[in-house]
Amino acid sequence: MAEARLAVGFQFAVTDEGVVVNLDKEILKLMANSAYKSMKRRCNDAKNTFLKGVYPASPATWIFFLGALLSARYTEHGTTMDILQRMEKEFPAKHRFDHSTILAICIFTIVTLIWLFSAYVCQFILRRLLSNWSLMKNARGKLTIMNKLWLVSVKVLSGFNPGLYSFQNSLPKLPVPSLEDTLQRHLKSVEPFMSEADYNNVVQLTEGFKNGVGPKLQRYLKLKALWSPNYVSDWWEKFIYLRSRSPLMINSNYYGVGSLYAPKSSIQTARAANIIHALFKYRKTIDNHTMAPLRLMLLYPLCSSQYTRQFNTTRIPGKEQDELVTVPESNYVIVYHKGRFFKLAVIFSGNLLKPVDIQAKLNKIVENIDDKPGPGEEYLPVLTATDRPVWAEMRSKFFSSGVNRSSLDLIEKAAFFVVLEEDSEYWSFETSSQDDINNFSRRMLHGKGYNRWFDKSFNFIVCKNGQIGFNAEHSWADAPIMAHVWEWVFIEDVEKLGYDKDGNCHGTPKFNWPLSTKLQWEIPEECISVINSSLVKVQKEIDDVELFTLIHTQFGKGEIKKCKVSPDAFCQVAFQLAYYKSMKKVCLTYESAMARLFRDGRTETVRSCSMASTNFVKAAVDPTVSREVKRDLLIKACNYHTQTTIDAMTGKGVDRHLFALYVVSQYLQLDVPFLKTVLSEKWLLSTSQTAVNQTMRLDIENKPEHACAGGGFGPVAENGYGISYIICGENLISFHVSCKKSCPDTNSEMFAKLISESMLEMLHYILDDKTKH
Repeated sequence: MAEARLAVGFQFAVTDEGVVVNLDKEILKLMANSAYKSMKRRCNDAKNTFLKGVYPASPATWIFFLGALLSARYTEHGTTMDILQRMEKEFPAKHRFDHSTILAICIFTIVTLIWLFSAYVCQFILRRLLSNWSLMKNARGKLTIMNKLWLVSVKVLSGFNPGLYSFQNSLPKLPVPSLEDTLQRHLKSVEPFMSEADYNNVVQLTEGFKNGVGPKLQRYLKLKALWSPNYVSDWWEKFIYLRSRSPLMINSNYYGVGSLYAPKSSIQTARAANIIHALFKYRKTIDNHTMAPLRLMLLYPLCSSQYTRQFNTTRIPGKEQDELVTVPESNYVIVYHKGRFFKLAVIFSGNLLKPVDIQAKLNKIVENIDDKPGPGEEYLPVLTATDRPVWAEMRSKFFSSGVNRSSLDLIEKAAFFVVLEEDSEYWSFETSSQDDINNFSRRMLHGKGYNRWFDKSFNFIVCKNGQIGFNAEHSWADAPIMAHVWEWVFIEDVEKLGYDKDGNCHGTPKFNWPLSTKLQWEIPEECISVINSSLVKVQKEIDDVELFTLIHTQFGKGEIKKCKVSPDAFCQVAFQLAYYKSMKKVCLTYESAMARLFRDGRTETVRSCSMASTNFVKAAVDPTVSREVKRDLLIKACNYHTQTTIDAMTGKGVDRHLFALYVVSQYLQLDVPFLKTVLSEKWLLSTSQTAVNQTMRLDIENKPEHACAGGGFGPVAENGYGISYIICGENLISFHVSCKKSCPDTNSEMFAKLISESMLEMLHYILDDKTKH
C-alpha cells in the first residue's frame, strides 16, 4: 500500500515543451518524515552503542572530571598547569586559534582521555570482580569481610540505571577449563550408568586422549579463546543448530503456553491485538537499550547479546547450512488465517497503533471470507517443517524471483509471525480436562504442521477463544529470552492494557481501516507436489509425538525450601527416581544451565545423573533402608547437584569444552576415538527449567492469574524423554513430558505421574508430618 502510494506520488511526462515532473506535496512530506525518523533512529543507535561501550562511565562522570580539571586550573595546581602549558605549546596550527580556544580544546581532550581511561579501568576491575564466584557458592552461608568488600565494590562499579547492554564490556570471557579437570568430571558423570567393562574402556580412551592428542587440541582451543569473545558459542550455533538438516518442528523448536487460568477476553482479535501491541512495546525497550539487564542474585549481570535477534529475524534454509538473517527495522507482522497470509502494518506515521486499531485491522482479516487461499498457499508453511535440504531446494527453485520472492521477503522481514487459529482450545487447570491441556500443548509444539512458519524467530498463536501461546525457533537464542518477553507481554496484557466489559480492546479505532494487504503466490505444480509429500511426512512425525502436561499442585518450592535444598535439585533428583522406577536403571541426563555470566554465553550441560543421586534412588526403592538414611542420601544428592550446577554456570562444565575440542579435531582432520565416543552418548533424559519472574513483576501469591505453566519441547532421543518444568510460585510446579509413541519403553503420562509420586515420597523423607504445610 505505502509503496504503491509513493509510486503514484512521483510522476513525470515527456511533452513538446520538455519533461514535466509532478510531485505530490503530501508524499514528499511522508518521504521527508520517513528519512528524518530513519536518521534519528541511526543517531540514537550510535549514541546507545557509544554509551554502552564506556559504561559505567556516563556523561555525568565526564562533567565531574571537567569540573575537577577546571577547579585544578583555577587553583593553579602545579601538575595540571604543566600539562596544559605543554599541550598549548605543542598544539598544531596554534597560530590559527586564539589562546582561549586552544585552552578549551586542550581541556576537552584531557577530560575525555581521563574519562575513557577511567571507563576502561572500571570495566577491567568489574570484569575481574565478576569472575569471583565465592558469593554464589556461599549464598546460604555467613558473609565474610571479603564477601562484603566484594559486594560494595560490585555495587559501586555497576553504576546507576544501566541499560540492557551496559555490562557487555564488563563481562568476563568464558575460560577454557583445565583438560585434566574436564576429563575427570566426565569420568565421574558416566560411572553411575556404565557397566564395569564399558567404564574401563572409557577410562582407557580417556588416558589415551590425555597423553596423546588432547593437549594439542587444548592449545589450539586456548588460542581461539584469546581472540574470540567466547570460545564455543559461535561453533555451538553453527554446528548444533544451523548445520542440522533435521526438521525444525518438534526436533528443535520449542513452545510456550499462556496463563493457567481462563483469559480475560475470549475474543480472538482483541487478545491478539493487545499482545501484538505489547510485543512491539517490548521491542522498543530492546532497540532503545532501556530495558534493565538481568542480574543473578541482583548482582551478577547476565549477557544480553541474545536479545538482538529476538525480532525481525528468520532462519534461511540452506543445502548444507542455514543462515540467520535479522533486518534492522520492521514495522509489520504477517498474519496467517485460514490458509491466507496478510501483511498487518502496526506502525502508522511513525507511531505504534493502539490495540483497538490493531483489533479493527484484525477484524477485517477475520471477516474477509471472500479471499480464498490460492493453489498450494494454505499448506505452504509445511516446507518450513520438513527436512531443511528439501525446503532449501524449493526456496531456491520457486521462491527466488517474481511474486513468490516478494511475498517470501515480506514474511522473512516481518517482526514476527502471527497465527489466528480456526479452532478453539481449552486451557485451564481448573476447568479443562487433562486431554484438553495435553492437546493445547501439542497444538503449540507443532500445530497442524502447516500452520506455523517455523523459520521465524517466533510464532505468536491465538486460538479462536482467546487462548494464546508461542512456538519459537531455537538457533537465535535460548528459552529464557522467550520466557522473558512472554512474561513481560502477559503482565502488560493483564495489568495495563486490559479489555472492556465485552472483551474488546479499550477505546475507539482511529480510522475505518482497510483490509490489510494479502500476500500473493504463484506456486507451480512441482512445488505443490513436494508440499503434499511433505504434509504426509510431517503428519507422521506429529502422530509419533506423545506429550503430557502435568500441573503439580500438591506442593511447590515453598515446601521444598523447608527441606533446605534447591528446588531445581529436588526436581532433578525426582526425575532420577522416576526413571529408576520405570526402567530399573539410571541414565545419562541433560539439564540445560545458563552460561550467560560470560560474554556471548549461551548454555552449558549439567550432567544430573551422579553417584550421589544413584545411591539415593537405589535406597529409595529398597524397603529395608530406613527413612533417616534415605533422607541423608537425598540431601547429599541435592547438594551435589547444586554444586554441579554452579560449576557448569561458572565455566567448569564438561560438554561445551569437549564439543569445542571435537570441532578443533575436525578442522585439523584428526580422528579422535575418545571425542567420538563422548559425542555419541545418548541423552535419554533431556531436561530444562523455564525461568520465571525475570521481569520482577509477577505476584503469583496475591494474583494467581499470573501463574503460567511454561512450555516444552520434543524428545531428543528416540527412546528417551524431553522434560520441561517451571517452578511457579510457592505451591505450583508444571511439567511438560514428551516422548515417541513408536518407542515401546516410554510413556509420557506414566512418567509424569511417576515424577509427581517421587516428589511426594522425597518430601516425606525430609519433612515430618508436622512440618508439612
